[in-house]
Amino acid sequence: MLNLKQYLAFYLDYLYREKSLSSNTLSSYQIDIEQFIKWLEVEDVIFDKYCLSKYLIQLAKKGKKNASVIRNLSSLKSFFNYLKINNIINFDPNEFILTPRKIRKLPNVLTQDEINLFFLACTNRLDAAVIELLYGAGLRVSELVNLKYTNLDLKQGIIKCLGKGSKERLVPIGKQAIKAIKLYLKEYPSNNQEYVFEINHKPLTRIFVWKLTKRILNQTNLTKNISPHTLRHSFATHLLENGADLRCVQELLGHTSVITTQLYTHVSKKHIKEAYNKAQANFKENKLG
Repeated sequence: MLNLKQYLAFYLDYLYREKSLSSNTLSSYQIDIEQFIKWLEVEDVIFDKYCLSKYLIQLAKKGKKNASVIRNLSSLKSFFNYLKINNIINFDPNEFILTPRKIRKLPNVLTQDEINLFFLACTNRLDAAVIELLYGAGLRVSELVNLKYTNLDLKQGIIKCLGKGSKERLVPIGKQAIKAIKLYLKEYPSNNQEYVFEINHKPLTRIFVWKLTKRILNQTNLTKNISPHTLRHSFATHLLENGADLRCVQELLGHTSVITTQLYTHVSKKHIKEAYNKAQANFKENKLG
């Protein structure tokens, strides 16, 4: 019987060495494929060209969301292609599979007034510096926690980010962000540490930043469900609302395709329509009054 666990290890090593995928992406691939292998073992399913169809049916019965199924399918298809190209299997489990269409949801964003409330709720210089970079520079959490001193140029107002797929990009930061970072560094001097944000000589974790964001949210009267990524969504939306070029926003966010960035134009239009409807409602109330 084919030892899929062994070949999974080979495959992950291949992705790391040849494709330079991030640790988060590799972890997602590993989890998805390990779950599939476990399902084969538990359900005693034969690994053949029909097994992927059976697995997708099982995921659907469990009520897995569309996005989760698509991600699982992507991970498994890539793994099976690796096995086939390397002549480890002589059949194609992907043969009868069509990738379901992804339902794109508009991201949750904050208005500019809500962003101001968020900043006012920051109680210390660490909070302020973190929020300034998540919103003011549109950083992903992974980019924030991995930001090194050597990639921070406050004089030029530029930071170098290592984004998805280990792609580097330069991101400008504004006066408020520079001020917040300087105040933070004054209170927490580097002491030869490698990363800008460290606690006990270790970089902040994604969980720490998530909890920090939730704590600040609880200190406001906002009722929206907000995550650190909401600040990045808000950054992109506000840029477009204020006339920024779509390609420019794409570069700032580090999106590979402009199609991903275009989603924010729909969010921007939605906000404009909501503002218009609200203004019209207020106008009618005043007129009737």
